Amino acid sequence: MKSCMAALLAAVLFGMYSGYFYFMFVYHSLISPINSTRYVAINEIIVGVMGTIGPFAGGLLTTPS
Repeated sequence: MKSCMAALLAAVLFGMYSGYFYFMFVYHSLISPINSTRYVAINEIIVGVMGTIGPFAGGLLTTPS
């Protein structure tokens, strides 16, 4: 029960962290009125690539060798 609560707390904290991190990326990419389109595109590329690579890397790390 104790480890289940710790995992839940970790998931909640990670969700808050990643939501704040994403918000800050988008906010700062929209600051420049001239380059905002470019900055948002770069932000979305990073989010998309890491959202794809991350699960695969995690799967490789947890696969028994």
